[in-house]
Amino acid sequence: MAIASTHLSGNLTRDPELKFTKTGLAVANISVAVSRKPRDSEEEITSFFDCVIWGKLGEQACEILTKGTKVVVTGRLEQRSWEDKDSGQKRSKVELVVDEIGAHVIGLESITRRQFQTGGAAPAPKPAKASASYDEEPF
Repeated sequence: MAIASTHLSGNLTRDPELKFTKTGLAVANISVAVSRKPRDSEEEITSFFDCVIWGKLGEQACEILTKGTKVVVTGRLEQRSWEDKDSGQKRSKVELVVDEIGAHVIGLESITRRQFQTGGAAPAPKPAKASASYDEEPF
């Protein structure tokens, strides 16, 4: 059976939430808002996707990422089912199980600032501002 990869690019709608299974395996939950503008409309359409990140990758995502960070995630769609404790009704949900996650370059400044504030790696130097003229040599 082949499993197709799915890629999403959008912004986190909330801070990642980290939990642990009974066996101690880390699992992080994130929500990604993906916006697009249809060709025949000026209105933007936004879709929201719940994502699950297992293990060390999930732990690292919780240490670094925050609400609003632009991310790119790659993974596979999985449906899970359960019985609602209150009503006894069967429920199901489709989630993206994340294999890879990356922060958009624009968001790196805030990520490195957060690492510095929490005792992580020292922040990277700020990039030089782009010149107004593209005719100049870059160095």
